[in-house]
Amino acid sequence: MVDYAVATDVFAYGEFSEDEQDDTDIQSRIEDLITVVSTRFDIIANRAIMASGDTIHYFDLREAQDGRVLYLDDFIVSITSVTNGDGDSIASDKYTLLPFNSVRKSMIRLKADSGISWEYDEDTPIAIVGEWAFYPAGTVPDDINLACVKAVWSEYKARDIAVDVNEPTVTQFGHVLMPSRWSKDVWDVLRSVTKVL
Repeated sequence: MVDYAVATDVFAYGEFSEDEQDDTDIQSRIEDLITVVSTRFDIIANRAIMASGDTIHYFDLREAQDGRVLYLDDFIVSITSVTNGDGDSIASDKYTLLPFNSVRKSMIRLKADSGISWEYDEDTPIAIVGEWAFYPAGTVPDDINLACVKAVWSEYKARDIAVDVNEPTVTQFGHVLMPSRWSKDVWDVLRSVTKVL
């Protein structure tokens, strides 16, 4: 899990005084909120927005087409290893990541001259190890950082708001509307990275 902002970002955005920035209680609260908001971002997006290291995903032949193309269940931005369902490791020169013109890959196609096809045994699925995320590990993209800062600032300010302001409401058509302290631009950024199920 990656924190998409740091306390100094929130202090600058919220125009905290030097005394407030030096207050360890405030700093601790802001740091906790950053972690909570970053976790919520990943939950809302149905994926890790930014990679924090390698994870493993397993596949069976339902995700494979014609024995050569494996459709992934999320974007992968870096592959560490590919293990076929027969337990054999597949070298990176034996496959191609697709689409070509994107950092985010959603398919692995075995090369025609590799002599390999995807295999699957119910006890040994295909295993892909790598960075499964919308963005590779590294510097948090500016839009994600700013969205996190704004959401944290909103959450921090909300400590002074009456509880009933944030209660769900039901429309005349029976739809439940959940309140949000986050601005539209925060939600727009989250929509741009959300995995549609």
